[in-house]
Amino acid sequence: MDLFDYMREQNKEKESPLASRLRPTKLEEVVGQQHIIGKDKLLYRAIKADKLQSVIFYGPPGTGKTSLAKVIAAESDVTFLTASADQFISKWVGEGPQAVHRIFSIARKYAPAILFIDEIDAIGRRRTEEAFHDGRQEILNALLTEMDGFKTSVKKPVLVMAATNLGGNNGSTGALDPALVRRFDRSICIDLPDRAGRIQLLKMLRNKHQILRISDAMLQNLAERSIGMSPALLEGAVNTAIREAIRSGTEVSDSMMDEAFEKYNHGEEKHWNRADLIKTARHEAGHAVVCNYFGEEPSYLTVAARDNHGGYMMYSAAEGKGVYTKKELLRQIAVSLGGRAAELAYYGEEEGLSTGPSSDLETATAIARKMICNYGMYHEIAAGIVMQNEVSETVSQSIEQKVNAIIQEQLNLSVAIIKENADKMAQLVDTLMEKTHLNKQEIQEVLND
Repeated sequence: MDLFDYMREQNKEKESPLASRLRPTKLEEVVGQQHIIGKDKLLYRAIKADKLQSVIFYGPPGTGKTSLAKVIAAESDVTFLTASADQFISKWVGEGPQAVHRIFSIARKYAPAILFIDEIDAIGRRRTEEAFHDGRQEILNALLTEMDGFKTSVKKPVLVMAATNLGGNNGSTGALDPALVRRFDRSICIDLPDRAGRIQLLKMLRNKHQILRISDAMLQNLAERSIGMSPALLEGAVNTAIREAIRSGTEVSDSMMDEAFEKYNHGEEKHWNRADLIKTARHEAGHAVVCNYFGEEPSYLTVAARDNHGGYMMYSAAEGKGVYTKKELLRQIAVSLGGRAAELAYYGEEEGLSTGPSSDLETATAIARKMICNYGMYHEIAAGIVMQNEVSETVSQSIEQKVNAIIQEQLNLSVAIIKENADKMAQLVDTLMEKTHLNKQEIQEVLND
């Protein structure tokens, strides 16, 4: 292929819905990343001062890593060249390294430029035995060699940027080859947007699509219900509502947006018999009552059965919190067990213990285990773990016993809270059965009545 064919191939967009349909063109339009591009932050100042350095963007998929790189190129008024690292992988010996050398040659030709390599982990993972059998090691070596000898001039600089979806959970680029990471000046996490970022994005979408006639209250509710969602997923939910509105020849109302959001995230609504729905309503109301007892505000409650669940409760108070106390973690366990506690309170042990709360129990158990093994909050056991390279059978038994004790203690507490608030439980269940889903305001009207 000639140079022009190659360039066209490289510039084919392979982006998330957000990047392709709502791509920002200025730093001020980038959503949810103020911790790195705010006007007082280093990256913003470096771009404005024309003092950029090579960087790896890491974090969950759909957060706009490619879009941010394009914005940086636009703000810097330089050529933007992009390639996906998996394009370098070939079944033909020597073809991958040649492709690496070719893209760097093109970058030099079009300097000043930013060369952006997406999915760098396709060739840049930590070296393993498997990497030597499919040619990736040779490709990585070619990339390392190019970056070592990549000369830039003051007048025609070329910056290398890269992106990976790895590292978002542990907060680092530890999954990548250290030799590769060392070639970059900085590693920056492009994380999921917080509540403020989600609100900003939803407002931008509403302004862009005139068909979106959702209220500020619904916008706020969606932001509270979308913890852990990337910008791309949020836009996907909005686009689901838009498609439904176009098919029906209407505008997107609050109720249509609410249903589209649930359908996008949890699947089509299913029919359950009334007895199962009542049991589910009591289960979810149990979560909400225990949550409210501890001063938290549930943001959403539903008993519309979808896919593998009959309903759920969401609360957002803990979002963005980096450090938790022992007391706070115990409360999280109690809230997680609130549904199971409600079933026990209403139906007793024989009829109340069902398969429904299995995920809640898993969540509670995971928190309890981390409190012991990761956070050392129960010193008598933590000392046994620290003192030994391998956990002995005795220590392992002690861990299991303590986990069970924590779970039972918080379950008993949740049962007591639910029995103490029986009137609120009954009212919340009745309201939930009537409306099938409740927003924050509706929940608080019942619980604080």
